[in-house]
Amino acid sequence: MISTALSFKMSGSNATQKDARAEPPATIRPPKWRAPWHKTADLGYPDFLPPRPGQEEDSMAEAYVKTGFVGKPIVATDSFTVHDMIHDTWEKNGQDVLNQLGNLMTEVFARRNGMANGIGPSTPKLPERRTLPPQKTAAWITDLANPNVPLSNLAKVIPNGPKDNALLDMLEANHVAIPRAVWYVRVVGAADTQYSNKAGNSAMTQYGINWTNVVTTHLKKQLSDIVLPRGIAGQSSAIKSTFKSILSDPESRDRWVNRFSYTLALIREFYAEGLIDHSLFLFWLSQQVGQSNIAQLGFVTKLADEYLEGILQHRGFLRPFILGCVEKLMEVGRITQEQDALLPTLTTSLASLLQRAFVAFPDAFIYPRLWKSTDNVRLLNALFVTEATNAVPHLNRNDTRVQDLLLTLKEHFDVVELRNEAILFNVLPERSTVSMRITMADIQLLNSISPNTEIPSIGFFEQNCEDATDPSTTSFQTKLDVLFTWSVTASQYGDHRPFAAASILRTWRDEAKLRATRRKTARPDAAIQDRLFQWLDTSIVARNHRANMAAVSRLYGELARRNLFSYERFIYRLMARGEAGTGNVGETGRSHLMTILAYLPLSSPSLINERRAALYGLPAKASGEEAEDRAMRRRVKSALPAIFGSTPESMDASVDIHEILSTLEEATCFAQGQLIMHWLLPATLKHIEKMSLDHGVNEPRLNQATYSTVVEMMRCTKLYAAILELNSQLLRDTQSAAEVMYVVWTLRRHADVWASMDALQDIAQLLYATHQRLQMSQLHLRPLVDLLNAAPYRRYLTAADRDKIASDMDSFAQTLHPDDHSQAEIPSVLPTVLQLPHIQDPHAAQNLASNLWYDYHDNPNWGAVVWENVMYGISQVAATAGDDDTLKHQSIDCYLMLLKELDRYLPSGDDLDKQVHRWFTEGGRQRFADLEPVSWDLVTPWLIGTTLHGIISGATLLSGIVYFAWERAASLSLPSTFTEAFLEAANTLARQLLITDIYRPSESDTLFNSFSISDIQMLQAQRQQVLSGSDVTLLFKALPNLVSLEVNNLLEERIRKASTELRVELSQHVQFRTTAFRHIGALRDAFLSSSSSQSEMMELRIAEALRLIIHSEEHADGDSAGDWESLFAGMNAWGFSRSSIELQLTLKHMSSGMDHEDTKAKAEKDLQRFMTGFFGRTLDMEETDLLADVLYGISGRVATKFLNVGLERLATHLTNLPSPLTVPSIRSFLHDSGEILRLLAAVIVPKAGDERPCPPLEQDAVDVFFPALSKAIVDAGIVAAPSRKDTAPSPLVTDSSFHEYLVLLCRLLQFALRFDGLWTTKAKGVAEDTVAAMVRLTVAMGGGVLETRVLEAKSVDDSSSDSEDDSGPYREGDEGGSMSAAVSPTETSARASSVSRRTAEREIIDVDAISGPETSIRGQKRKANAGTAAAGASDDDIEIIEQPTSAIRGKRGRGRPPGSRGKQKRKS
Repeated sequence: MISTALSFKMSGSNATQKDARAEPPATIRPPKWRAPWHKTADLGYPDFLPPRPGQEEDSMAEAYVKTGFVGKPIVATDSFTVHDMIHDTWEKNGQDVLNQLGNLMTEVFARRNGMANGIGPSTPKLPERRTLPPQKTAAWITDLANPNVPLSNLAKVIPNGPKDNALLDMLEANHVAIPRAVWYVRVVGAADTQYSNKAGNSAMTQYGINWTNVVTTHLKKQLSDIVLPRGIAGQSSAIKSTFKSILSDPESRDRWVNRFSYTLALIREFYAEGLIDHSLFLFWLSQQVGQSNIAQLGFVTKLADEYLEGILQHRGFLRPFILGCVEKLMEVGRITQEQDALLPTLTTSLASLLQRAFVAFPDAFIYPRLWKSTDNVRLLNALFVTEATNAVPHLNRNDTRVQDLLLTLKEHFDVVELRNEAILFNVLPERSTVSMRITMADIQLLNSISPNTEIPSIGFFEQNCEDATDPSTTSFQTKLDVLFTWSVTASQYGDHRPFAAASILRTWRDEAKLRATRRKTARPDAAIQDRLFQWLDTSIVARNHRANMAAVSRLYGELARRNLFSYERFIYRLMARGEAGTGNVGETGRSHLMTILAYLPLSSPSLINERRAALYGLPAKASGEEAEDRAMRRRVKSALPAIFGSTPESMDASVDIHEILSTLEEATCFAQGQLIMHWLLPATLKHIEKMSLDHGVNEPRLNQATYSTVVEMMRCTKLYAAILELNSQLLRDTQSAAEVMYVVWTLRRHADVWASMDALQDIAQLLYATHQRLQMSQLHLRPLVDLLNAAPYRRYLTAADRDKIASDMDSFAQTLHPDDHSQAEIPSVLPTVLQLPHIQDPHAAQNLASNLWYDYHDNPNWGAVVWENVMYGISQVAATAGDDDTLKHQSIDCYLMLLKELDRYLPSGDDLDKQVHRWFTEGGRQRFADLEPVSWDLVTPWLIGTTLHGIISGATLLSGIVYFAWERAASLSLPSTFTEAFLEAANTLARQLLITDIYRPSESDTLFNSFSISDIQMLQAQRQQVLSGSDVTLLFKALPNLVSLEVNNLLEERIRKASTELRVELSQHVQFRTTAFRHIGALRDAFLSSSSSQSEMMELRIAEALRLIIHSEEHADGDSAGDWESLFAGMNAWGFSRSSIELQLTLKHMSSGMDHEDTKAKAEKDLQRFMTGFFGRTLDMEETDLLADVLYGISGRVATKFLNVGLERLATHLTNLPSPLTVPSIRSFLHDSGEILRLLAAVIVPKAGDERPCPPLEQDAVDVFFPALSKAIVDAGIVAAPSRKDTAPSPLVTDSSFHEYLVLLCRLLQFALRFDGLWTTKAKGVAEDTVAAMVRLTVAMGGGVLETRVLEAKSVDDSSSDSEDDSGPYREGDEGGSMSAAVSPTETSARASSVSRRTAEREIIDVDAISGPETSIRGQKRKANAGTAAAGASDDDIEIIEQPTSAIRGKRGRGRPPGSRGKQKRKS
């Protein structure tokens, strides 16, 4: 097969060779269109390689046949590199080779440039201008408008034609093409400039400015053709029929639009060719947004959108632009709804412009003037945060890029808002908490303890404490001292304080024990014992025996009872120290701790011998304590015959229970503890146990008189632990409703004590168990259920328990409201109720109550109707009974029985008290006011009886009768016996409900002779509900009315005197003062707000009434202005509440005095003396913050005087600065002036959201302050940036205090710029130097000797911003404005010098509020560029930079606005 193939191949090959010989060979040629490599040399053609005879590829060499053909390299070094040779050479010779190579290339370029032909000087020849005849001028203009006429023909001679606005009108009227119009304007401008140079005026740039003003004026004139009538927002319907605009007629509209479009096209080319000054034009355009009306605004926004890139280059353009957009958005938002449909596009355009400006240049929104209005802030927040996508229709919020943009907007807005608030001083930076602040917070926390407080949740030791787990730390000891001082000092009020202190300490001890167990460390008991002993031994409060001995003894007695303080270890420690005392308690020579031991209650009877040995030695001497104890026991036994073996009937009638209680109250704490805790309480509990065995638990084991007497003895000795144990024992197994009622009202009476003892959970469990037992006995006690549903106890019940109580209440309510009987409508007059006192049946009241319930229980107000009939029934008896006291007593008793039975038929949710409260608010109080004066002799005891029986609460009677009577009497304008009788009755009610503790009936007061200890305790329980409830603010607001009626001469002197005595007693009542300090803010506001509309005399009386409440004794009228030292002396943690109110009252009195001509002179003198003394003191950081809290909100002339005297004091500090500056003087200035500035800012400047206006500046204060501040800034600028370059920088620039000094100077300047009226003649005179110094500081901070980025960022903002109003030292001139306000975008720092011709920018960032330069949104790149642009620039350089760009020298294509021909990428 192989041979056959070979033969076939050879035969085919031979045939081919034969054919080749027969025909001539073909010639391969390149295409005709392909050019050869070279015209003369035979180098072939590119990409043309035809086969040639003898080429190596045709060789049949064995290697080629086996491996294929591989071409050989053309040169031998095809893969050779000289990298190693060059690298080795560089390594040996270093940089010499590179230098030689560089020199070589430099020489090559130099020789080539020398050999090149140079470009000759330009010798342009401007066209000749002639004054031609009108016909030739018109023909020339016609040729200019003809595009077929070459400009070269027209350039031979230029006629002297129209100028300025007439020139632009000519171009538009002849429809000259835009390129030819631009050529004509350029030629005319060049000719005018050449003529000016020949005339000796070399201000070449002035022509560009003038031409820009011509163009803007022309455009403004066209926009002014679009006018709107007045009141378009409110009279749209009338306007449409009477007003005709230029745009309403189609012909005039088309003509105006064509003209306006031509002008815009011209301006676009002028801007691109540099024929108009960019800065001046952009500044003018940015102002037009705010100056145009709604109709013009659509055209202006389109124009602003086209040139937005240029506007965004500098905040000098953006400031008026932003303000104008915001104002117009607010204006559009006020247009009526029917016109709103015409403006959605305009609103969207404005919002879009603002959003784009905010994204591109958020720093421009650091604009205090804009941020002063809360409406503007809300609008910007909606645009950039809450409704950011509304300005861009059809925006996909799910797009990640959109989400990133929205997040960026929000972040930028938060930073901008923070910086603006800091600039405006609306938000001052928080300072670290100092000791006085911590103590005040602790005292406030402790004073807030109420019946609703959970002691374990307070966290007293953990609040502002460095290490709350270690009792040995200073912070823990300070906390303990505050806690104990609060619990014993006489300046604080409330019997609950020692129990709260013990509970707080025990809560901490229990948690510390758990931590110690987990960490396997020492338990805290021994450390606590040492801290308690140390406080008792070293505390100044504890050593004040006269004032605090009893309180300290009760505190440590409670600590011992709670196993926090070891009485035994205390005795042993005293004996180990050798402090053994001898003699009785009253003897002198006894040590401090031994004196405390003598008063300290005994924790256990077993320690009596140790105590006796420590006090009296061994063998123990006889003391008078045992004799006193035996005597008191005998007297107590005589008052409690039911407990100690006799019957109540055998009780000695001569026993004065009030005298016994006074004796117990005056005894030492040791004697009280021995009598109550170790004798009376065990005897009472034993008696209860005995009565339980003898008579069971269904009957009261203690009658009400005995129970009340025992509880009162325990209360007057302040041994509430005994009361709690007694009531707990009664609740454990009782099934007596009467006994439960005793306990319920006692628990309500001392609710704050049980909360402070942290016993609410145990009490709640006992109350719930009692409720369950009574329910099983078919007894439903609403007071018990209401107490369980109260917040202090309800939270300790489980959900199942609460549901069970709710179910029981629903079941009881359903029982009271059966649905099987149809009821009649209740009449307003019930004769059976009115005739009740004349019925002799003792069960008449119960029967009547049952019948009334049966007939009218479906009526929701039937209880109130019965109440009103009872009131009229009592008044009838009072009017007809005369001297029949029996009928009076009988009527009161039967009506009280009726209401009590009636209340039982009402459910808990709508009991009689709630119905009566509604009745009072619906006009019932007026019915009481209209009662005959004689009726009150019987109505008053009846009302008090309703409270004693728990039918009507004290809060209802106070709000319905007492407060209304005070208000009515205070506003009395005519004498009225009805009002006087009503007021006397109200005062009696107020005295019984708010003041009475122990009542001693008089011989003439027969109706109150039945009052007992239990009645007084019931009144006290009602009082506790009033003072601890939410209605306590009503009492505070009513007290000023009580003060007002005291000076109402229409009332009898006797009544006014009684009202004064009532108020004084109430103000000095301990329970009321406890509540007052718990709600000190509400009390202060109630008094100060009521006095604002009163006369000066009434203001003084109200102020004295408030002083009487907050001080321990009544203050006489004194010179408050001159007594400022005593006022500020009380500005400590413990007296701050009192001193702050006293200070506010003093300032308010001075302010009101200046409103009256007869007292104005004295008030102004007092105020001046007060303010001088106030600012003449050295303020520390704590005092500044405290005074700021007190004084914030002052207004009127007091605020004005406060501001201006403060500025004068700052001027004194500035003037006293030495020259040259020293570090000690700077630090002193920082402390004194810094605190004054912070106080002024905190008091005078309204906070965010507060619309209160700032007080005005007085010229005298400004003329003193601003020149002093200017001089300080100039001196600081000289130190930071010396004027001569060869001057060495001062060593101060490296000191941190100098940096702080610069910050304070900037803040002082910013504070002054915040107010109106700053630019007086003297202030304007130093403004130039001030801004120049700010420029030097900016240069130094941006890249000079200071190099402080934080300060540089702030000073650049201050130095490069526009003025905010026309009240500054320099005003804009013509309509175009002085272009000192706008420069090119690259002149950020150099722009600062041009501000010296205008108002200094009101924007300096608070370095405390803004932690660093990273918070500047533009970032470090912008700041670095700004600093680089300003660094090293002298005053002359800055003046050169300020000059506007020449219209003649502008480069083609520079600054082309977006949307025009060609696009330009904006720099970030």
